[in-house]
Amino acid sequence: MDDLDDQDVEKLWIVEETAIYIPEMSNVVKKFESIFELRIWSCRLKFVERSKLKVFKRIRVLDFFNNEIEELPSDAFADLTKLEELKIPNNRMKHLPGDLFKNLRKLIYFFGEFNQFEELPEHLFDNTSQLAVVKMNGNALQKIFVNFMALKNLNNVDFLGSIRRIEYVSNAP
Repeated sequence: MDDLDDQDVEKLWIVEETAIYIPEMSNVVKKFESIFELRIWSCRLKFVERSKLKVFKRIRVLDFFNNEIEELPSDAFADLTKLEELKIPNNRMKHLPGDLFKNLRKLIYFFGEFNQFEELPEHLFDNTSQLAVVKMNGNALQKIFVNFMALKNLNNVDFLGSIRRIEYVSNAP
């Protein structure tokens, strides 16, 4: 351990703490500039704010497993242009803004399992041409407006246990 320095810290995990908001972490990011992974697990997190996430410019993995998030602002991830993997399972979300991923051109994996999503908006994945995996099992999906056929790299879509009565609406040619 004596050979390690601040540049060797690549992952930041906050687990089983109480953090209703994402804490201010600009000093952490300045000190540990190599952080590419942020996981906030089982912390009762309720609010995700762009202003708290924008300091993580290098982040590639973001995971909010098992919190109490009910909604995400449409610009929450606007500054995370290097993000490849987004996990928001086991929260309380019912809705995803249609432009939530508009700046996430490098997104490969999206995990939204075990929320309460009722629909997937039409333009949700429009700018995510690298997207390969979408996991939405354990939701209450009734309407899917996403044209999955347009996602050429997509090889795994999981809706297991999510579809009660589905209305698939696509504007595909």
